[in-house]
Amino acid sequence: MQPTVRVSPAVNPDTQGGTIMNTFTKTLTASTFAISVALSGGAAFAEPPAESVKDYNKEVTEAAKDRAKDQQELTKELIEAEAEEREEIREAKAEAQEEYKEAVQEENEEIQEQREDIREAKMETQDEIQENREEIREAQMETQQEYAEARKEQQEDVKEAKKEAQQEWAEAQEENRDNAMEQRAEVREARGEMTEDIQEAREEREEDLMEARAEIQDARQEATDSDAMETETQIPATYRDGLIYRDTVYNDYSVVEDYDAYELEAPETGYYYAEIDGDVVLVSNDTGYIVEFVD
Repeated sequence: MQPTVRVSPAVNPDTQGGTIMNTFTKTLTASTFAISVALSGGAAFAEPPAESVKDYNKEVTEAAKDRAKDQQELTKELIEAEAEEREEIREAKAEAQEEYKEAVQEENEEIQEQREDIREAKMETQDEIQENREEIREAQMETQQEYAEARKEQQEDVKEAKKEAQQEWAEAQEENRDNAMEQRAEVREARGEMTEDIQEAREEREEDLMEARAEIQDARQEATDSDAMETETQIPATYRDGLIYRDTVYNDYSVVEDYDAYELEAPETGYYYAEIDGDVVLVSNDTGYIVEFVD
């Protein structure tokens, strides 16, 4: 039957002559090494060589640095990918705007040319009308009959000239409208192509960003799993054969309550005395580690 473990008021380590914390530090170092040796199937011993502990601590530190470096590199790649995406989108927008401006400029120039053609046609029609009027006046000076005939003819000519001018103007307007519609269609097509290019660039960048984020998440998860494994190696353990182990099978110890028999002071909150295999030890109530061998 296993004895009941009771926690009594702990002792302040500073009142023990300055030896408790030194012994605690030494015991923790030895315990960490012993745990790693025991888990790997090697022989455990109470006082591992300082070089082995130093190498173990160095490997842990280097592994942490490598994880931090990998995470920094992935974060940097993500930032660079986002910057490249913003730059490509900005360039695509600028190119689309420039092409749109050029198309509008060309359309305006063609419209201006059509207007010039219409104005020239009007001027030519007015010149013809003026010439016809001169001829009418000359005919009037000859005879009224000739004037009447000439006037009639001139009126017919003027009517035909106006009709022709109106026809030419209508044809010019129709041609101008056709050209304008073609230009607008080309502009709309150019806009559609630019929009598709921008959308494709965004989709590609989104895929790259998602992959980069997934890599960062995997790296963070690996770092978290690794940290969790390292934390597990520091779980409070039991004491057996002079060593501290991670298992909780061995519980054959009893809490020391008869302090006078061992010439001990009652511990304060945070520590308790225990007897294990005839050895009296001071145990941390928070971690479960043996911080001092008393007897």
